[in-house]
Amino acid sequence: MKTLRLKIEQKSIKLTLTEDQSLLVTQEWQDENNLLEVFFDHLETVIGAADCKKYDIATYELDSDLASGFTTQRIAATLIRTLEYAKNQTL
Repeated sequence: MKTLRLKIEQKSIKLTLTEDQSLLVTQEWQDENNLLEVFFDHLETVIGAADCKKYDIATYELDSDLASGFTTQRIAATLIRTLEYAKNQTL
């Protein structure tokens, strides 16, 4: 089972793809207040590097140390919920 985790710590963002808790691919970048604009490019890079498709990912997770009121936190949560929703629509 593949899991994609979006982790945010201050300005550091990490996108990690694992399968059965084994690391497949990870990509890190610094947030420049443009998470929404760059997220899907990073997602495509991670998925492509793991040689899988979006529908191969069973779970999307968000791990963040930001308070829920921060804009970046809200955007990240919305991205994860959107990916989960899209996955459920294709099942």
